[in-house]
Amino acid sequence: QYKARFGHGLDETLAKAKAAKPDEMITADFLACPQASVSAASFLSYYRAEPRFDSPALLPRIKAPVLVLAASNDQLIQGLPEAVKPLADGKKIVLTVIPDADHFFNNFAAEDAAEAAANFLKD
Repeated sequence: QYKARFGHGLDETLAKAKAAKPDEMITADFLACPQASVSAASFLSYYRAEPRFDSPALLPRIKAPVLVLAASNDQLIQGLPEAVKPLADGKKIVLTVIPDADHFFNNFAAEDAAEAAANFLKD
């Protein structure tokens, strides 16, 4: 996504941020801002690989039942259904893919998501 947005990969800027002091300001393409002034620590906290940001990997460690709602047309969080499907047992981890939903579950997708959540809570 970074390369698609800014036209270059992330590796060089990650290396620059790692070499800087945490509070040092660097110029980097950050979030939706090209050539922003951002602290090295902020850049790294957002873009470095962080296992705690991989929600599907955390699911088996959660003790309570979990409902994962995925949007079939999500352009921001791609691959969620495929990542969760092997973990979903229908009891402790329940995966519901909302057809025709985008990342924000607009229009009728919001109603479908709410219905899925209500059914999950009822069960």
